Amino acid sequence: MKAICPACNNCSQMGWHKATISPLITIPCDSCGTELTVSWKNYLHTVLPASLWFLIGYLLTEESSIEQYLVIGSSIVLMTLCQLLFLPLDATATDNS
Repeated sequence: MKAICPACNNCSQMGWHKATISPLITIPCDSCGTELTVSWKNYLHTVLPASLWFLIGYLLTEESSIEQYLVIGSSIVLMTLCQLLFLPLDATATDNS
C-alpha cells in the first residue's frame, strides 16, 4: 500500500504499517525519514464506520453466536481497510533546538 508523505510529497511504501498507525504510534517515511502520524480527529473519523458496525452487531446478535463472531471479525477487517484506504497522514513536528 502506497501513501503520499506530507513532508516530501513522495510516495512512501508503507505496506501494512498504515493499518497500525495511530495518534500514539509514528512510522518513518522511507523517502525522507520524517515521522508520520495521524491526528486524533482523522483517526476517529476513519475508524467510526467499523466501530458503529461492531456496536450495532454486538447489540443485535445473541451472545457467543456465530453471527456475533462474524460481526467482530468483519469489523476488524473493515477497520483495517478504512485505515489503509482513507486515513490521511500528518508529519510530526520535530524540535531541533
